[in-house]
Amino acid sequence: SKIGSKELVRVSFLNAISTVIKMFTGLISIKVIASVIGPSGIALLGQLNNFSNIRLSISTGGINAGITKYISEHSSSENKTNLFLGTGFWITAVFSILTGLVLIFGAGYFAEIILFDRKYTSIFYIFGGTIILYAFNTLLISIINGFKDYNRYLIINIVGSIVGLVFSVVLALKFGIYGALLSAVTY
Repeated sequence: SKIGSKELVRVSFLNAISTVIKMFTGLISIKVIASVIGPSGIALLGQLNNFSNIRLSISTGGINAGITKYISEHSSSENKTNLFLGTGFWITAVFSILTGLVLIFGAGYFAEIILFDRKYTSIFYIFGGTIILYAFNTLLISIINGFKDYNRYLIINIVGSIVGLVFSVVLALKFGIYGALLSAVTY
């Protein structure tokens, strides 16, 4: 239908804007951070980003695509939707709490193995304490996407990119390498 195709064009346009903003803010962020922390700092940040991406995936239990799919398919059935929401909540809670505890109790070890210095132990304490927020934020975005609330979904992505840029740049400028590492595990 025409209404459907107009909506698709509008959502595609907004998604393109969101993608451009995300790319632009990422480019600015990495340029500023690179100028502040230098090549060795970028290498540490890369190490931490690789490690944190794995931990972030584990913290969500890998259910986000499924939540989006099943909420979308069964949004007309309140019982099924509530079942998926409840199951998603519990899986996210269990996996994010367990992942957070591993990060907190292994903070010294991870600082030494990933960042080659125990002085960064607090980065992993903070990461462990905040990973539950990331996991539930990701779950919420998956739910919003499942309910096809594309406007809210895209606005959240755009605002997230801009806030992430400001957060990363401010922390890197104020605290140098420590701030850049901190922004990588919290924003």
